[in-house]
Formats: sequence, structure tokens, C-alpha cells
Amino acid sequence: MDYRKAPDGRVNIRLDAGDELIASLLEICGKERIGNAMFWGIGACMKADIGHYDPEKKEYHNKVLEGKMEIISLTGNVTMADDAPLIHAHIALGLQDFSMQGGHVNMVEVDPTCEVVLMPIEGKVQRELDEKTGLKAQRF
Repeated sequence: MDYRKAPDGRVNIRLDAGDELIASLLEICGKERIGNAMFWGIGACMKADIGHYDPEKKEYHNKVLEGKMEIISLTGNVTMADDAPLIHAHIALGLQDFSMQGGHVNMVEVDPTCEVVLMPIEGKVQRELDEKTGLKAQRF
């Protein structure tokens, strides 16, 4: 992993084969003291754990995908939960047969690379458990 901070505050990130996406973003947010941001990216991966939320059961249904996949779209945000950065990301993955899978990102193992732009946002957004949805929702 390598990253550079631009004069406007934007952080350009290159993840390498074997880097885990969420852990890498959390590491950068910790080093750069980023607690509120948005990000987007493209690249490829060899393993992804994605999920969909069932609001009636208030639980995620997860699926692990393995093999060569294109990261067609990666979007998300960084907010604070329990005094630590929290990554909320969604992904669209292109499979080798040209079909697509996507959902909430739990884990993505990059291979061979992934390029992410992280844009810090002024202010503080906190996440707290929302009893109605069962999710850690944004509180302004």
C-alpha cells in the first residue's frame, strides 16, 4: 500500500496484491486523523466478503466470492463510531463470466491493485445504534 495526501486534503491510495481494503483504509484514516470522509475506487481483487441487509430480520446475509474479479465500482464513507473511524462501503464486482455481484463490503483482498481516492469532509459525523433499523446510523 502507498498513499499521498494532496494539497486539497484528498488522499490518493494505491493498494497492492494481498492488501485488505477495509483494514488499509482504517490504517490511513488513523495515521491521517480522518474521521469524516467519502471515497471511491476501482481495481481488482481475488476474494471478497460482501453482504445484503435484511431489514425485517435486522441481519446481514453474507457471501464470499473467490477468483479474479474486477472492482467495477467502490463507494463509501468514513464516520466515527465509539471514538474510532468506521468504514461503510459498497462494491460492484465483475466476475470472469462478465456477470456482476455486489453489496455491502465486509472484506476485499486486492489483487493485483486497487486505486482509491479518499476525500476528507469537514465536521464530525457519529454513528450510533438505531433500534428501529438495527443499524449503526449516522447522527449529526
